[in-house]
Amino acid sequence: MLPSTDSPIDRRAALAAGAAAASSLAGCTSVRELRRLYDDPHTHHSDATLGEPPEPWPTLGHDARRTGFRETPPEIAAEPTIERVGDGGGEFRDTAPAVTPDAVYATTVNYGENDRTRGFAATGRDGESWWERQWSDGDLPATPTIHGETALLSRAGTTVAVNRRTAEVRWEYAAGSVEGVPTAVGETVFLPSRRLFALDGVTGERRWAADDLPNPPGPVAATESTVFAESDGTLYAVDAADGSVRWEESVAEPSYDTPVVGDSIVAITGSDGLLQAIPRTDEAERWQRQVPGGQVAPAVADGRVLAVSDTNDSLLAFDAHTGETDWTTDLGPTVDTRVAVGGETAFVLGYDEAVEEDSLFCIDAASGEIRRTVSLRTAGGEPLVTEGTGVALADDGVLFPAGVDSEYGIYRLG
Repeated sequence: MLPSTDSPIDRRAALAAGAAAASSLAGCTSVRELRRLYDDPHTHHSDATLGEPPEPWPTLGHDARRTGFRETPPEIAAEPTIERVGDGGGEFRDTAPAVTPDAVYATTVNYGENDRTRGFAATGRDGESWWERQWSDGDLPATPTIHGETALLSRAGTTVAVNRRTAEVRWEYAAGSVEGVPTAVGETVFLPSRRLFALDGVTGERRWAADDLPNPPGPVAATESTVFAESDGTLYAVDAADGSVRWEESVAEPSYDTPVVGDSIVAITGSDGLLQAIPRTDEAERWQRQVPGGQVAPAVADGRVLAVSDTNDSLLAFDAHTGETDWTTDLGPTVDTRVAVGGETAFVLGYDEAVEEDSLFCIDAASGEIRRTVSLRTAGGEPLVTEGTGVALADDGVLFPAGVDSEYGIYRLG
C-alpha cells in the first residue's frame, strides 16, 4: 500500500514511492518516463512550507492578479521621514521590492572594477541582514515572490524555492526568466520561461507545461482557475488545472509587461502605449485607449484602470467597464513608473519641477486630485534618485529602491 500524502512522510517521498511502484509493474523505465525526466529538470532538497501570501506586498503588483491594489492604505506622517531599510536596486529600471511585516526582499546589483554581481537580498524590518544570494554572470533577477514561509527566486534558466528567513534551498527548477516573476496561487507556482510551466509549490515537480502556447510567454497573472499570459500579440487564458487553452484573443499591440486581472476585465499595456481591455464578464466591453508613452502595466482598483503616460507626464483613470476617461492629472516630467493604489489613494513616483527633485505623488483615486507631494530626501537632507521605480505599499509607509551618490538601497517613506 502506498503511503498517504496526509501522513508525516513528505510529499516527495510519497510521489517517489508511487513512481517506484509504477516502474516495478512496467519492469523497466519507459521512454515516456525518460522524456518526463528530461522535461522536468528539478532538484528536491526538502518540502517548501507554503501558506497565505504574507501581507503587505509579497509579490509584483501586490497579488497574483497583478492588480497593484491593496485595501489598506499606507500610513504617512504629516512630516514624513525617509530611511534606508535594506539592500536592493541599482539597475537601469528597478522594480518594487516584496515586503512582509517582518522583512524586505529585493533584487540587487553590485559593480566592481571589472565585473558585477547580481542577486537577491532579504533584510529584516529592524535593519538586520537576513541573507543574500549572488552570482557573477549577467542574468537579471526577477522580482521575488513570498508565499507562506517560502521565497520564490527566479532568473534566466533557474528558479529556486528557499526558506524566506534563512535562504535554505527547498527545491530548484531549471527554468526562469527576468520577466518570469513566479506567480503563486494555493500550492501551485506558475512560471513563464521557454514555456509556461505549473510547478508543485511544495516539491518543485512539474504539474504541466502549456504546450499550446506557440511562443514563450511574457509575465503572467493568475486566479485560482485561470492563468493569463500574452504571447506574440495574443492573450491566452490557460486552465490552471491542466494547462489547456480555454480561450485566446488577439491584441492590437503586444506587451512588455504583465496582464492585470480585474473583476470584469483583463488589462494590458501595449509596447507603444495602447491600453487594451478584454472582458471577463458580460457587463464589460472590449475597449482600448492610447496612453502616450505608456509601457508599464496599469493598476486596477475600484472599477477603474489607472495608467501612467510617460510622454504626457500624467496619470489617467478609465472606467474599467467602458473605457471612458474618468480623469487625467498632470504630474511632471519623467513619470513613467507603475502606479500603486492603497485604499482610496494612488501612489506614483516622478519628478516635481517645483522643487526639482524626485518625489512621491499621492493622488485621490476617485477624483484625480493631488492630495500631497513628498520630496524624496534622506534624514540628512540628501536627495534620492529613482530609476524607473515602482513602489510597494505597507502599513507603515511606501517602499521603493533609490540611490544617493550611486549607492542604492530600499527606502521607506512613512
